[in-house]
Amino acid sequence: MAPRFVFTLATRHVFRRRSIGFLEELERGELDAQMHFVSLRDNELRTVQSRFDYWLQRAGPYPKYFHGWSTPDYKRCFVFKWEKKHKPQRLYGFLCHPVPESDPSFELCTLVYYSTKDEATNYTLLDRINTLRQDLCVTEAIAHVYPEYGGKAPWKN
Repeated sequence: MAPRFVFTLATRHVFRRRSIGFLEELERGELDAQMHFVSLRDNELRTVQSRFDYWLQRAGPYPKYFHGWSTPDYKRCFVFKWEKKHKPQRLYGFLCHPVPESDPSFELCTLVYYSTKDEATNYTLLDRINTLRQDLCVTEAIAHVYPEYGGKAPWKN
């Protein structure tokens, strides 16, 4: 059976303590973060990459560039932010620790959705991100790059 999701690392954005990657859904193509990211050009691309780099360097909270949510239900959701022609742009995803045994402090941001932002937080989008984050097929996709993710393979006799 073909995989439903594919996870790829953002090549330029893999550091020793943090990394950024993208999740794609092969069936519906609803997950559009990577598609939007690769379509960025010139100044906008440099802006987004600088946000990524700042987070990758283990910078503290910087709500102007990126943030998570303190609400327990959305604690693992994450967003990178910038503006294009005064319109807020967002790449949404989730944080996880894909190598829990060999490097438990390593953090991965898996980006899944692109959106523009109006005034209110889109909790429907955050709920969808949480559903994806907990989907076993998503865990398997990330485990292709980080085999420890999702636990060890069961023992076979």
